[in-house]
Amino acid sequence: MKSIDPQPPTTKATRIRIVVVDDDDAVRYAIRQWLESCTRFEVVAEARDGMEAVRLVDEWLPDIVLMDISMPSMNGLDATAQLTQRFPQVRVIIHTVSTDVHDVRQAIQAGAAAYLVKASNARLALVIDEVADGKSFIGLCGPVENPGQEDHVE
Repeated sequence: MKSIDPQPPTTKATRIRIVVVDDDDAVRYAIRQWLESCTRFEVVAEARDGMEAVRLVDEWLPDIVLMDISMPSMNGLDATAQLTQRFPQVRVIIHTVSTDVHDVRQAIQAGAAAYLVKASNARLALVIDEVADGKSFIGLCGPVENPGQEDHVE
């Protein structure tokens, strides 16, 4: 069954450019495959840790960085702090399994635009769209029936 892209096709110039950062190769691959099946997203680079993420953001200047927290060399929270200071136009979405409130606080203090617990692809697409539109988001629960029914912070 073919997945349906909820938005009309866009040109390459108007696509949301994303860097995916996760130390798990399989997770990065799955996220990239799904994001690229949506015509409005373009994954421009992938990183295994925070240090590589900072280097790739400097090279590619994406719209969005999809950042895991727990990684070797430099964790996602430290990388987020560096990215938001050096590249304020780039918005970081923390995409993690952690529901720890301490992690949420640290992510917000580091400058993350959103904090999303890894769940459904529909929710991920919604959050990317909202963050690209300048909104903020915190979602600490798993998959929901109506992914639009989340807590949004503007």
